[in-house]
Amino acid sequence: MIKDKAPYISAVAIASFLGVFAFLAGTHFVMFKAAWCIAGEDHCVREWVSALSGWAAFIGAAIALPYLAAQAREAQTQTAFSVGDAAPEFVVTRDRRERRTILTVRNWNRSLIMIDVIKVTHDNRVAVSDISDFDDPSVPSWQQQRCWGEQGAFRVAGWIDRGKPPVQRRLKLLLSLDGEVSNDVGLIASKMEFTISYRIVGQRHRRASAKVTTLEIADE
Repeated sequence: MIKDKAPYISAVAIASFLGVFAFLAGTHFVMFKAAWCIAGEDHCVREWVSALSGWAAFIGAAIALPYLAAQAREAQTQTAFSVGDAAPEFVVTRDRRERRTILTVRNWNRSLIMIDVIKVTHDNRVAVSDISDFDDPSVPSWQQQRCWGEQGAFRVAGWIDRGKPPVQRRLKLLLSLDGEVSNDVGLIASKMEFTISYRIVGQRHRRASAKVTTLEIADE
């Protein structure tokens, strides 16, 4: 990542250096050297040089701002990760042979999260008909929970013990096409986009969402 940004960082450093140099040179000229005034003129050369040095410093600072802002965002992300406030990770995998679609949730947050709703957003003909626990079929599916009067959600424990890998849960997605449940190979392997709505359970509950995009596959 640093190597990719090396040319940009160099340009920012050079521009900043030139801006500061021009500012210092102009200031020195104005304070100690300048007396270049054309007879009959109200504006002296030193005033133009002084103004130019200020603009050069401003341009150098403006060029550096995007990089500094990116560095600040990166530092904020690292801080959130270190204190346990990082966002969970969502990865969708498909298996054409087994005709299944799996959502893997890794919780990088110290707080428990609840997966509430998973929607398909790329095509209104396609929908997530039901959600179930891939590793434990005895867990009631999303539709079963709804039939029992519950909200319908799947919890993923928080990442408390940093000496171990983050907690993850695999959810099997049952897809439907035009209102009919389908495990068609073409549908499973097609390019899809999902929006996942979830809650972060803590001292203050927070609602959040994430988008997951999958590419069209020949085999996976």
